[in-house]
Amino acid sequence: MRYYKGYISISDERDIPALLHIRNARAVTFDQLCGLLAYENLESVRRSVHWRVTRLAKAKLIERFELERLYGQPVYAITTLGLTLLESRGHSLVALPSTVERVIHRTQLFHAVELVHIRLAWHSMGYFAPGNRTWKSDREIS
Repeated sequence: MRYYKGYISISDERDIPALLHIRNARAVTFDQLCGLLAYENLESVRRSVHWRVTRLAKAKLIERFELERLYGQPVYAITTLGLTLLESRGHSLVALPSTVERVIHRTQLFHAVELVHIRLAWHSMGYFAPGNRTWKSDREIS
């Protein structure tokens, strides 16, 4: 079977959860994304996450910020094309439609990454254990 040049097959089980984590966090480092996917038992192999993120960035569904390296890692954010894909799969947010001009500004990257850092710290302390509380991002709440 042959695909058109630039075609990307999106997995509902693997790609969509990664895109949702990136969208809801507003910005996330590679290690943070690995941690979030591992806590949900979606992906535990870092090489697979790297392959997935590279694919999504190449398809322009997520943006890689080269100049803003926090903690020695690239920072990823979702693009409007990524938002459109999520909306087509039934994952839309009123607070963040795909018609926005810019999803995140460079000045907001550090704050967004720090919020994910706090979330991962709570995960490691068992605060979000099964049957316990869950995390809702500010975008999901609004």
